[in-house]
Order: sequence, then structure tokens, then C-alpha cells
Amino acid sequence: MKNRFDHKQNELEGYLGLGMTEETLKLAKAMLKQRPVSASSFWQAVSAILIQADRLKPLQQRIESAYESLNRTEKKQVSIKMLHFYVSVKKWRQAADFIPRRTQNSADLLFSMWTWLELREMEKAGRVFKQCLRLLGKTNPADEFASGALTEAVAAYHAQNGEWNQAERAWRIGQCFPWFAENAWTGLVKLHAYRGLLQANVAFESARNKFCAETDSLMLPGNNSKRAASAEKEFRRYAKHLAPVIPAKERWRFGL
Repeated sequence: MKNRFDHKQNELEGYLGLGMTEETLKLAKAMLKQRPVSASSFWQAVSAILIQADRLKPLQQRIESAYESLNRTEKKQVSIKMLHFYVSVKKWRQAADFIPRRTQNSADLLFSMWTWLELREMEKAGRVFKQCLRLLGKTNPADEFASGALTEAVAAYHAQNGEWNQAERAWRIGQCFPWFAENAWTGLVKLHAYRGLLQANVAFESARNKFCAETDSLMLPGNNSKRAASAEKEFRRYAKHLAPVIPAKERWRFGL
């Protein structure tokens, strides 16, 4: 039995190394369908699927079924792969069941942070945040994946906690790490867009109040109202273009 599992795992590793997506996914699915399935086969199959599959949700039932077929000890060995999978398909409630109590793994801490933030569990996210800060102080900056993952977790927490300046600083650092640069750029763009949106709203309200309140004997009647209308139109135009960058349904990610 062990030799058969070893053979399949070696074959999967070969397909994955050669970038043979179709063959990789076909074999990974077959390995998950086997009964019994070993913990190592499950781990390798799910890892391959997370790397190669464009559509993960159709595979959810097969992965869950394979996981449930494992014994208690094997489930503990592969539980982190279930966290990775559920985060990837945005099943946050299910992901929370697999968050490790203790871990020094940067990717697992980031996935844990994303999960608690999505669930608006800020107290639990805060505990992960403290772990990330402690680990960042010990991590070699040359380890770009670990540094990037921890920095992204810190930035996301600051943003959702309404600490925008700290989030901006973290994302500016994060854009230097290739694995997570896109996350950092997205965070910075949305943060600046929302700052701009708020400023545009303040500007057209302030301009309207200012011009309407002014009385100048040298100004022709009605000119103040025209200036107010012109300023309001201009700043509303800015707001109109900025709002889609960070839609109302996403603003909770910035503590709003």
C-alpha cells in the first residue's frame, strides 16, 4: 500500500514540476478519490490543486470527503491544508475551524488574519497581529515570502482597525516583497482613493457653505451661488470617479 501511494506522489510531483496542469489535476483528483487515502497523499493532492486549479469550488466536496475519510491523527496532520483551501474559496466560517492555536508559520498566520478580519473578529485578529509583530522582529528580511506574508497581515489589520497611517507604512514596505506586492499596491490604491473620496465630499460641502455665506458688495447678485454650484459640481465629479475604486460594500476593510 505504501509503495502504491509513494508511486502516485512521485508521479504527481513530476507533473507539477513540469508544469503539466491537466495531468497534475487529473492525478490529484484520483488520489483524493482513493480509499483509504493517506495523509501524505491528501496533503500533496490538495497542495497541487491549490497551485494548478483555476476553479476550486467544484472540488470542494471531493476534498471534504477525502478529509473525512482520514482518522483523527491524520486529520490533525493535514488540517492546515483545509485552512488553505477554505480561505482560497472564501469559505470563512469553515476556515475558522482550522485556524491553528499556535504556529510560527508566516503563511498560516496570514491566512488566519484574513479569516478573522473577514469574520469581523477583531479581538482574535488582534492576537494574530501581535504574533505577526513578534515574528517580524525575528524574521530575516532576506526571507521575502515570510516577511511579505507577515507585513501583509499587519497592514490588513491596521487598515480594518482604522489605523490608516500605519497601514500605509506597512503596505509601502510590503510592495518590496514580490509574493505580496500586488496585495500592497491594491491596499495603497484603495486607501488613497478613499482618502480622496472623503476629501472631495468635505470640499464640495465646505465650498458650498463658504460661498453661500459670503457677502461681498463688489460681487454681482447670484455670483456666490454660481460659484458654489460650480465647486460642488467639480468635487462631485471627483467623488464619482473615486467611489468605484472602493465600493461601499468593501469599506469595512478600512474600519468604516
